[in-house]
Amino acid sequence: MFKTYENIFQERADSYHAAMQMCPDARAAEFALVLEPLKLEPGQTLCDVPAGAGYLWRYVGDAQVRYVGVEPSDLFASLFPSHPGAISLRCAMDTLSLPDASLDHLISLAGLHHEPDLPAIFREMRRVLRPGGLAVVADVQQGSSTDRFLNGFVADYNPMGHEGVFLNGSTSAFLEGAGFRVLEDAVHRPQWQFATREEMGEFLRLLFGITKASAAATARAAEDILGLEDAHGAINLAWPLRRLVCQAV
Repeated sequence: MFKTYENIFQERADSYHAAMQMCPDARAAEFALVLEPLKLEPGQTLCDVPAGAGYLWRYVGDAQVRYVGVEPSDLFASLFPSHPGAISLRCAMDTLSLPDASLDHLISLAGLHHEPDLPAIFREMRRVLRPGGLAVVADVQQGSSTDRFLNGFVADYNPMGHEGVFLNGSTSAFLEGAGFRVLEDAVHRPQWQFATREEMGEFLRLLFGITKASAAATARAAEDILGLEDAHGAINLAWPLRRLVCQAV
């Protein structure tokens, strides 16, 4: 049976959160990738779908925006930051508990590959965005090295498996059919940064629920499949993602 985002993270959000607490800045370049097109201004409303435990908040809190994190998983929602500028909504991604045209911008980072009906989610995103508002969708591209790591190594060594349905040739058409104009559709190569290979292996093991392989074996697989770069004493792991920047029309 296909496991949805909510199914998966009802079971292992705590492990994912442990990884993000252990290395809170490891994915900084990935969060920068989805924020860069928006040019946030004070007073705007930004929605994060799905939000996990509100990890994006630490990168937008100083921008004086209203941050709305949509999260289907109870466990993730319970870990959401307590701050007056950060609002948590516990709802499904295809049924957002938000009024029409109530958002300036929306981000969806790396959660859609666990959802079975992207056209319905994109239609709902368009409904809650004001005309001219931007949506940034970033996720794994089908056939990429990131796909091979997740649907290959992670699938083999996570007891729940990993059955991601990644972005493909239909994605842009789905967005246009939902009422968006696609302004950019490109694969980017942000890097996750770690102090050591050992730290990287443990982070990946926790983040992806890998219990059937050691941290060392996980690090070796990541190096073989994704590629590493030693830079000024840091370890940079390639993490290619496809980014679509879309305007509500």
